[in-house]
Amino acid sequence: MRAYARWLLAAVLWVSASVSWAHHGWSAYDNQNELTLTGTVVSAMFEWPHAEVVIDTGEQQWRVVLAPPTRTRTRGLLPERVTPGVEVTVVGYPHRQIEDELRAERIIVGDEAIELR
Repeated sequence: MRAYARWLLAAVLWVSASVSWAHHGWSAYDNQNELTLTGTVVSAMFEWPHAEVVIDTGEQQWRVVLAPPTRTRTRGLLPERVTPGVEVTVVGYPHRQIEDELRAERIIVGDEAIELR
């Protein structure tokens, strides 16, 4: 029984460490450099740990990290609102090392601004 308890504890710790490693911190983003980007949605994904969209601004494509899927939904950003071809504006902070990634604070779809943080 003790061996089972130790094995179970080890499994729980391993899973916890894996999940925390997969979830990145926000310190990788430059919160002193707010950007506003307008573009057309190329793709969208509403999965854990964060929803994301890829937008094409005409100059380049950006991977935009949104809030977790439950938060995007409760704030009014449903997957069917950001389908390919829809124009959006995002306001957020660029990644310090990945030049085409942005962490969104808000997204504007149509005439509605949705606060994500």
